[in-house]
Amino acid sequence: MHWARFLPADLASLAAVRALAGRFTADGPLTILVNNVGAMFPSRQDSVDGIEATFAVNHLSPHLLTELLLPALRAGS
Repeated sequence: MHWARFLPADLASLAAVRALAGRFTADGPLTILVNNVGAMFPSRQDSVDGIEATFAVNHLSPHLLTELLLPALRAGS
């Protein structure tokens, strides 16, 4: 059975992204990943990791999440 789910996470935090990946993989293999995220901050903000927030949310988080989920995606194909 395939189903979609919403799992909220602070994508400006790399630790939160790692926790999110763990929550996804806890249920077993994945068959698909739709990874769409975007943010734009009017002034510079740093993430909890000390990284510029727009870069962290728009580039680092999706890349890290995809890398962490690759084993589960490969297992689900």
